Amino acid sequence: MDSPEAAPGSSVRGHSNETALLAAVISAIVIAQVTFNLLPMYIGALTEQLNLSPDRAGFVGSVDMGCLAISAMLVSPVLHRVSLRLLAGSAAVIALSAHLSSMAIENYNVLLIARGVAGIASGILYAAGSAALARVSDPERAYAKMMIGGMVPAALMSVIAPFAITRWGVAGVFGTMALTAFLGLYLLKYIPSNSVKPAAGNREREENQRPVLLRGSSLILMTTNFMMLMSFGGLWAFSEQIGLSTGLGRETFGGIIAASAAISATGSLLAAWLGTRFGRIRPLLGAILLTGLFSLGMTLSTGPLEFTALLLLWSIGWSFTAPYFMGAGATLDPTGRLVAAMGGMGMIGVATGPTLGGWLLERGGLPTIGFAIVAITLTLTSLLFPVLRGIEKTNTTSQTEYPS
Repeated sequence: MDSPEAAPGSSVRGHSNETALLAAVISAIVIAQVTFNLLPMYIGALTEQLNLSPDRAGFVGSVDMGCLAISAMLVSPVLHRVSLRLLAGSAAVIALSAHLSSMAIENYNVLLIARGVAGIASGILYAAGSAALARVSDPERAYAKMMIGGMVPAALMSVIAPFAITRWGVAGVFGTMALTAFLGLYLLKYIPSNSVKPAAGNREREENQRPVLLRGSSLILMTTNFMMLMSFGGLWAFSEQIGLSTGLGRETFGGIIAASAAISATGSLLAAWLGTRFGRIRPLLGAILLTGLFSLGMTLSTGPLEFTALLLLWSIGWSFTAPYFMGAGATLDPTGRLVAAMGGMGMIGVATGPTLGGWLLERGGLPTIGFAIVAITLTLTSLLFPVLRGIEKTNTTSQTEYPS
């Protein structure tokens, strides 16, 4: 199993510096993921306002998220050589411009182009933010704090978007995205501008090994993050339709999504408290399996209370697993390249999810999505186990040889 790299001098130390960095990263990730956070209402508005079929509406979301994922993947190998601050700021401005232009577009093909541009810019911004956060000394807790900090803007977006859609239709969705990008631009100045280079010993080791993104453990982490977020995206995109089918109204659903964003902070708080004191295997794999069961329960729910309870549990489970995924990547590669690539692969999963979910919905109904997610979670837990065990063994060996 590949061993984690150390990158002396690359971590951000000091309370004030780390707090400013965390605020900047939260801003970058919220702007980059705004389409993802609004995906259920985004897909619903496209279906109703533009009279698109579920698969065509899902494809717009897939283009948006797919371009995000591809650009994040393509830029990740060079993130340790460029100014993350310049990269993030430029990408945010381009994303803002694309959201504003999308408000006036009614043609389907032109809309696909505009959303592709927004996705590319968002992917670069996402990669820059993820790489910056990998520099902290305790990645699991840092990613948990980032997710907690992102809950408030996510909740606000979920409340504002339904009213914007009711008043302005699809343009209301893109207006909410543009507003989010505009409000978050200032904080991006706290993202580090300097590049990160491995220490001399690590450079020599890198020259004698495969590139970090091509190592076996890295490929497994990227693949499993793809699978996890594909299942997440497939269910998230059609969660509004599930909720409406149980008797919920659209604005009530928006309120539930806002509540779930706040309540899901429980999962991240628990991850921040636990850290790696019990390792990564038990908390991560256990949470993945439970989240898969909650997903199945959502697709089988018949009443609004049942659906709401399962949605909240699902959100808590997801917010608990994500910090452990990214923490494992940051442990293997502290320069942030692997974390950024994992994020890109995850967004490819999110992009694939709506299309796959729409295909399953049309052919087998909502329960088919749930059963597919259960099969995916069983597969990815079996793939993750040897990687997580290898990281824990390496950490144990390091602590034995170099006690603190």
